[in-house]
Amino acid sequence: MLIPEEAVAGFRKRSALLRRRNARRNNNPAPDYNFRCVVVLVVGGSLAWFVSRQMKARDFAGQLQSAIAQRQCHTAEK
Repeated sequence: MLIPEEAVAGFRKRSALLRRRNARRNNNPAPDYNFRCVVVLVVGGSLAWFVSRQMKARDFAGQLQSAIAQRQCHTAEK
């Protein structure tokens, strides 16, 4: 019993296409997770630093307003 030539040609064509698709998928470099982690840490650290500076500035402004309201000139001048 012989397999028709059309079926053999179709099988070879599909096999070649699958091999090429698999080769393309395997050639793509994996995402660099270390780089992503570093970026997330840098952005998170920068955001935390910015928020802490804003909190300190707001606290200092509150102290200054309190000193002015209590007429503590020496503290306000500092």
